[in-house]
Amino acid sequence: MDAGSFLNNREVRLSLLSLLGQIIIISFASATLIYEDVSQERYTVLIILVLAFMSLVVLTVLRLLRLAKDADSSGK
Repeated sequence: MDAGSFLNNREVRLSLLSLLGQIIIISFASATLIYEDVSQERYTVLIILVLAFMSLVVLTVLRLLRLAKDADSSGK
């Protein structure tokens, strides 16, 4: 299976959009932690938010790898 047909898969496109959104949220939370003086409670919440979305990024990448493997095995 070539890259064009892989990217035309609906699940792949949704996973890539999800990955983009997760990276944007992590970036905003990280920028807030770095550039603003935040309270201890807000700092804790932002750290938890960053860690949660980082785990979602890992799960999304694993899902994309599974989809690629499935597409490769069905294309043979």
